[in-house]
Amino acid sequence: MLTLFSNHKFCQKIHGSNYLSNLSVTMIFAVLLLTILTISCASNVDGIQNLENSPIGDQPTLDKHVSQIAIDSGNVELDRLIEHGSLLFSAQFNSLDGAGRPETTGVGDSPFRSPRVMPDNFNRISGPDANACVACHNVPIVGGGGDNVTNVFVDSEVHPFVNFDGGEGDGFDETLTLKTVGVERNSVGLFGAGFIEMLAREMTFDLHKLRDDAINKARSSGSDIEVKLITKDVDFGKIIARADGTIETSFIDGIDDDLIIKPFQQKGVIVSLREFAVKATNNHHGMQASERFRDGIDADGDGMADELTRGDITALVVFMATLPVPGSVISSDPYVRTASINGEAIFNEIGCNTCHKPYLRLDNPIFTEPNPFNPPGKLKLSDVSAPFAIDLTKEGPGPFLKRDYTG
Repeated sequence: MLTLFSNHKFCQKIHGSNYLSNLSVTMIFAVLLLTILTISCASNVDGIQNLENSPIGDQPTLDKHVSQIAIDSGNVELDRLIEHGSLLFSAQFNSLDGAGRPETTGVGDSPFRSPRVMPDNFNRISGPDANACVACHNVPIVGGGGDNVTNVFVDSEVHPFVNFDGGEGDGFDETLTLKTVGVERNSVGLFGAGFIEMLAREMTFDLHKLRDDAINKARSSGSDIEVKLITKDVDFGKIIARADGTIETSFIDGIDDDLIIKPFQQKGVIVSLREFAVKATNNHHGMQASERFRDGIDADGDGMADELTRGDITALVVFMATLPVPGSVISSDPYVRTASINGEAIFNEIGCNTCHKPYLRLDNPIFTEPNPFNPPGKLKLSDVSAPFAIDLTKEGPGPFLKRDYTG
């Protein structure tokens, strides 16, 4: 049976006990708080020490490079190459990577100009003019073209430092204006570039075979042989092969006398993605490739050599070559869809498709690097033990074009 009672002395005892308990809790809490603060202070001291021991300030964007020898020996997987190429394409290069070319123009000759250091290390017209590829190639996504603000001034890179004062920076040309200094062009989109390069190679092989066959026939027959230069239904004029092995090239239309299709840039002057990468990284970023400027050579006078290895450029090429292929988007609006179909019909009827082919068939979708027609200063087939091969119809990030029975 529970008995309830009231006892004054007992209550006083309980009250005193509670007071002591509360006091003890308070003291314990104070001790714990002091301990925590002490530990926290000690941790902060250690943190400061760690910060003092860690690197502060700018660091190179690239913490590693890829070796072409490792690629040739099969020790670098495709996914890793694409990943490294993507890093290079998006990297914000700085001077610790070797960005900048204080003593050279975008053409790459050294010494070609008086040293240009900050604030003259950048030049919007003659370059360097950007820290990253993606700064200009980002519309609608990474790898695309660019807005008007990212336009390039083709051919202006031959000048040391364009500022329109007629001095050394303008090559002592007092007539330079914004319209005459170079050809202003929009940054080119790179989607589907792997297929474009392979098409150009196949067409080049076709044209070279036509030329070589004509030369052999002319020599064996002792008479002139005229041959039309048509490949994949594209007409490039004609050549006349002489019995002495020479060729009349004055009737060639749309390509150079070497009969090499150069599919990149607006006037078709760049053979391959590799040539594009080596030139662009030097001109726009001041990042110089070893294959162009030689191993161990600081060609631009910035204190850095081997800024981009042969393997780095290969990775950049593989990344660009495997970018997705653009396609047509068919509107769900019946009116817009009908207008689009009618527009395509008119496009073909009035002959636009004579030059602007709706499609070109690729016989072999295997992209190989390096390009057999690369110019001097770019990696060639003779420089590697075996080309790096990618099936563009099923390897890489996709989406993929589908093969049919003819290619």
